[in-house]
Amino acid sequence: MNSLHSITLVGAGNLATHLGRALVNSGYKISQVFSLSDYKARKLAYELNSEFITQLEQVDRTSDLIVLAVKDDKVTGVADFIGKVPGIVVHVSGSVPIEALAGAGDDKGVIYPLQTFSVDRQVDFGEVSVCLEASNEQTRIKLRNLANTISRRVFEVDSDTRRKLHMAAVFINNFPNHLYYIAEEMAKETGVPFDILKPLALETVAKAFDLSPKDAQTGPAKRGEETVMQRHLQLLDEHPMWQEIYRMISDSIVKLYHRED
Repeated sequence: MNSLHSITLVGAGNLATHLGRALVNSGYKISQVFSLSDYKARKLAYELNSEFITQLEQVDRTSDLIVLAVKDDKVTGVADFIGKVPGIVVHVSGSVPIEALAGAGDDKGVIYPLQTFSVDRQVDFGEVSVCLEASNEQTRIKLRNLANTISRRVFEVDSDTRRKLHMAAVFINNFPNHLYYIAEEMAKETGVPFDILKPLALETVAKAFDLSPKDAQTGPAKRGEETVMQRHLQLLDEHPMWQEIYRMISDSIVKLYHRED
């Protein structure tokens, strides 16, 4: 049963947009959308059929749920500004502990969607892993019910676990994406379209989860082919930072698979 009849969304960025859409699609009412940007607040509020506000003083403190979808370093300040409220206050950060919401009252929690979001790219929120934490049992039940309506993958984890998962997410998402950028630039230098690497990238991800990353590893570092790796490093002479990335990752792979040699 939906006991959260009014929700205020503090933030209108990538995550706030996708979370807001998921909540509305699951039958929840977003009563307010806040952003310092008038354009962003209006745009998302229009899409979610809600009121837009551009000042924190306008936040409805009687909302059943106030979602702080703001930058990590702003969570505590915004929570303290809003102060103690009768409803639930949550943040959506992977790295910020639940204690950051201490100023918001007794009923607080975390709803952290472990996913990368872009406003204009559709995501099946039902398949997004949602990490949940709550300050007490009553709040946990309400947030769990909400999370279960927007995702089929809900995990209850504490702040320490969530921080480690957030770091793991950086390794599996942010770092590889930067490596994709480097690969794209290399492809441009050869005149070959980046798309030539797409089947390889997709198979790499599939194998990592079907087998395990350790068992799926291939390449010259796994095989200990020093000559090949030295040739690659020479090709990167004009890109010393990329060269260092190649060297560090290759060294890590070599140590993993040849430490007993």
